[in-house]
Amino acid sequence: MMSDDQRKALLDELVAYGTRPQMEPGDVVLGDLADAMGVARATAQKRMQPLVESGELLELTVVLPNGYEGIVYRRGKQAEAS
Repeated sequence: MMSDDQRKALLDELVAYGTRPQMEPGDVVLGDLADAMGVARATAQKRMQPLVESGELLELTVVLPNGYEGIVYRRGKQAEAS
């Protein structure tokens, strides 16, 4: 049986694992990108994949201002260094 301290430690670990980051200024929402490109979200996401793989962009699932989760793009470390 778990002690109270072990249970709290496990609970804290699970909460940290399950908590999504918040959207940050400068993040671009996938839906907005797709609308701007005039394509479906899946197409926009596919077109961004090379930039994600190169490190130019990060693709993250975050909590949006409306409280829902969504995919955003954020400048990656590669882009910040140049």
